[in-house]
Amino acid sequence: MLYRTAEARPPSPEDEDATAEEWRAPSHYRFSILVSPTRAQNVLALLSLKRSAFKWPGAMLGVAALFLFIAAAQVDNNTLREPFTIVAAVIIAIALGLLALNFSPALLALRGRFVRERCEGALYAVGPSGLYVRTQSFERRDIWEGVSDLRVSDKRVAINSRSGIHVIPLQVFEHDNERRNFVKTLEDEIKARRS
Repeated sequence: MLYRTAEARPPSPEDEDATAEEWRAPSHYRFSILVSPTRAQNVLALLSLKRSAFKWPGAMLGVAALFLFIAAAQVDNNTLREPFTIVAAVIIAIALGLLALNFSPALLALRGRFVRERCEGALYAVGPSGLYVRTQSFERRDIWEGVSDLRVSDKRVAINSRSGIHVIPLQVFEHDNERRNFVKTLEDEIKARRS
């Protein structure tokens, strides 16, 4: 079974050659799950966490479309067509620049070694002290105060923390009760720190 409740961690360090199924979170983490998210799931998690980044560029692209529509309607008056087209092009360039500024750091981070290793297998655990992530070469602990955003959808849990974007596909849970307990623990721990 991939989903685990709190278990005592062996007192000695784990063998470096241990398989993912043998990994254990420290005992003070209540729930843990072994996942292997794909790169596509990481990108979809990023997009769901950065939805608000589309608001202003989307509005700007709408205004640019309006300017292009007005320029196209200027059939008889060529003097107005060119300025409207130039203004639309500038607005489009600014909107695309805003999108690039918002997404390029996160997209570059998705190419990192930590993300590649999580795709091969990662143990996620939640507890009062934060989020625990274990891969073949990395072991990280993110405190709850470092988690800036959490999105839960029908297919995934997306977490934005100081160390990057984390994704836990919900299909890895064998039972709905396990999924609900894991997600509720995540939400409760984050709410407790924000209130």
